[in-house]
Amino acid sequence: MPTEPARRRTSAVRQTLLALAFATLAAAGGCQIRPPEVHLHDIQITDMSFRRIDLVCWFTVLNPNPYDAVLSDFTYTMTAAGQQIARGAAVQPIPKVPGIASEVIPVGASIDLRKLREAARNYTGGKPVPYQLAGRPVFCIAGLNIPVDVRHAGEVPRIRLPAVSVRKVSLQREPERAVLIDLDVTNRCTFEVSLAGLHGDLTVGGESILAVREPSTAVLPPGKKVRMTVPVRVGVSGAAKAAWKIIATGKAPSLDAELKLKSPPTLRQLLLGSEKGVQE
Repeated sequence: MPTEPARRRTSAVRQTLLALAFATLAAAGGCQIRPPEVHLHDIQITDMSFRRIDLVCWFTVLNPNPYDAVLSDFTYTMTAAGQQIARGAAVQPIPKVPGIASEVIPVGASIDLRKLREAARNYTGGKPVPYQLAGRPVFCIAGLNIPVDVRHAGEVPRIRLPAVSVRKVSLQREPERAVLIDLDVTNRCTFEVSLAGLHGDLTVGGESILAVREPSTAVLPPGKKVRMTVPVRVGVSGAAKAAWKIIATGKAPSLDAELKLKSPPTLRQLLLGSEKGVQE
């Protein structure tokens, strides 16, 4: 019986012969295989905080050939000031593109805002940071692997972490038991920020005393401080434990949390940029 390496070589030879046969038939019929056209169509921001931006990039793929184009690989990277800030891959299942037709393919990614801030150090003030998106999707058409180079340019606004301090922690008994966390939040961005939630922990001396998983709505004007109260609903034992920790240590509580954001209206347009994508 043939060994596994021999079977793999035989399979590779068959695939090569099949591809050559398809190419020969296409040439004989006067049909030249052309690369698909790939353009960035839209960007959907699915989640956003001061740590990352989760998004889906929608690419329009136009197949000019009479054969189906099957996407075998589609990954891309986003770089700013020479530093990679995101990497994306096509969302499964990947649809095939019928002949002489188009299809929109979603590709997911997350922008690491810490890396973006590092890349932005060479820029001054609150200017948006230019980024470059580069991908090389590979399509299988009539047995041939056809790579396509895709480039796109846009901007990401400089998103600075807010200054957050705990003013007071108190217990609410009515209408329902909750721990009230009074905060001062200063927006250090140059654009208005809308909060959508607060996820993290209330800590004393570095030890978590209360998990905070609450929706929280507030609008933070650029450069302004806003005082807000976040109610954390707890049972009797949870409230007692938190209160006892604060009293026993004698230390002021602090908040180690991630502020969830609503996407600024201008962010999508900045990411899309003035170009709709460039294919090389």
